[in-house]
Amino acid sequence: VRDIDDLVIDGPGWQGTDLKGNAVLVPGGLRIAYDGSMLIRAEGSLAVRGLVEMSFDPRGTVLLEALDGDLELDGGSVLMGSGALSLLASGDIIQRGVSTINNPNSFSDALGSIDIEAGGSFIQEATSRVATRGDKAGPIRIAAQGDIVLSEVDAGPGAVAITSAAG
Repeated sequence: VRDIDDLVIDGPGWQGTDLKGNAVLVPGGLRIAYDGSMLIRAEGSLAVRGLVEMSFDPRGTVLLEALDGDLELDGGSVLMGSGALSLLASGDIIQRGVSTINNPNSFSDALGSIDIEAGGSFIQEATSRVATRGDKAGPIRIAAQGDIVLSEVDAGPGAVAITSAAG
């Protein structure tokens, strides 16, 4: 998905229509059930209010990128079964509410990594979480040009690298 300006991945509760034209509540978010990759790029800001899930591909990639703005998980979550998970923004990366960035490493032979890089600050509210799990959990890398404010980072037995250039 490549958006030419700001992009919102909406959350649960927005209204859509079924094939017969009846109003239905849509759960919101993006989901790939098996193999593949998910690349989501916004030329401006990117907000995630729903679930972005890529299940069970040890070679898969999930990339969320805000090329000219902030990347905000506004109560939304990003779940990667295993593989490489990257969140990039030229501005701030902010986790609000009960948002999670999770790569539980569903395959014993896969490395579940998380890479977060902000041109501004990386900020987690008190109820937000970044985590990897499994025998080959981690690494988690968080890099920001500005401040880094953490609530919870859990790499299990894996490595964590946190770097702030100016904050």
